[in-house]
Amino acid sequence: MAAKAIPEPTTILGVLFIGGLGTILNRQRTVAG
Repeated sequence: MAAKAIPEPTTILGVLFIGGLGTILNRQRTVAG
């Protein structure tokens, strides 16, 4: 989790989006691997 709270909605959405992709990719790796 980010220690600093960023008021920019786009930044928060970006972090959540990237985090979501990372989680999905990790799950796919686990299932495939």
